[in-house]
Amino acid sequence: MSRKKQEKKRCLKCERELAPLNFYSGNEIIFPDGKIHLCKNCCSQIIDQHGFEGFKMILRIIDKPFLQDVYNDDPKAYIRQVNSLPQYRNMTYDDSDFVGNTVNNTIEINKEKEKFLNIDDEVRKRWIGFTSEEDIMFLENFYQELIATYESKTPIQRNLYKNIAETQLLANKAREQGKIKEYQDLLKTMSTLMTDAKVKPLQETGAEDGGLSTWGQWVKKIEETEPIPEAEGEFKDPDGIMKYFQKFFVNHFARVFGLEDRNTIEKDLEDMMKEDGVR
Repeated sequence: MSRKKQEKKRCLKCERELAPLNFYSGNEIIFPDGKIHLCKNCCSQIIDQHGFEGFKMILRIIDKPFLQDVYNDDPKAYIRQVNSLPQYRNMTYDDSDFVGNTVNNTIEINKEKEKFLNIDDEVRKRWIGFTSEEDIMFLENFYQELIATYESKTPIQRNLYKNIAETQLLANKAREQGKIKEYQDLLKTMSTLMTDAKVKPLQETGAEDGGLSTWGQWVKKIEETEPIPEAEGEFKDPDGIMKYFQKFFVNHFARVFGLEDRNTIEKDLEDMMKEDGVR
C-alpha cells in the first residue's frame, strides 16, 4: 500500500507551499491544523527586522511564554525550545515573565530606533527597500570600502559597487540559513559583478588607465618604472666618498696594471682635494 502524500501548507507571508514541518505549532483553537500561518523562515525574518518586538510578536502567534530564566539571548533557539519541550506544553503567552526585562528591552528598542534615525537621507535613499538598521550599515560600510579602494568616478561604477554590496549581504544570509545552492549562485553573481566592475583581489585601482588611488601605489610605480637620475652639483658627492674610493681603490689598481703614471694620479687627486678644502 502506497503512503498517502503529505499535504503542504501555504505561508500567508511568502505564499510558498511547504511541508508542515516548516511551520511552528500553534493553538489548535485558532489554527485547526495545529500549525501557524507563517513559515519558520518568515518568522525569522520578522525577528531579524523588528528585534525583540518581532520576537514577542511570534511568541504571541504561537501562544508560548517568554521566560526570563530560560531565555539565552537567541530568540530562534528559544522558540524551538519552548515550542517542542513537554514542560512548556500547557504554558501560554499569558504565562510570560517580563519582570526585570521590559525596561531593558525598551531601552534597546529606543537605541535601535535612534541609530536608524541617525542614518542620513543620502544613505537611506541609496539602500531603498532595506529596513533593517543592521543591513543598511553593513551595505553602507561595504560600499564605502569599495569606492575608497577602487575607481569610482562614474555612476555606472558606483552602481556596480552597490550591487556587489547587496549581493554580499544576500550571500551572507543564505549561508547563515544553510541554503548552500543559493549561496553558491550568489557567489557566482558576485564574481560576474566584480568582473564587470573590473574589481579583482589582486587589482590595484587605475591599473589600466594609469590612475593611482593610494600613496603606496604611487611610490611603487615610481620605484619600478622611473629611472633614478644622476645627482648633480652639491648632491653629486657631498661626503667626498668618491675621492677616497679613487685614491685607495682605483689608483692602486691603475698602478698595478700600469694604466697611468703614478705621479700624475696623485697630483690630480691632491689638486681635487685642495679645491674642496679636504686635507
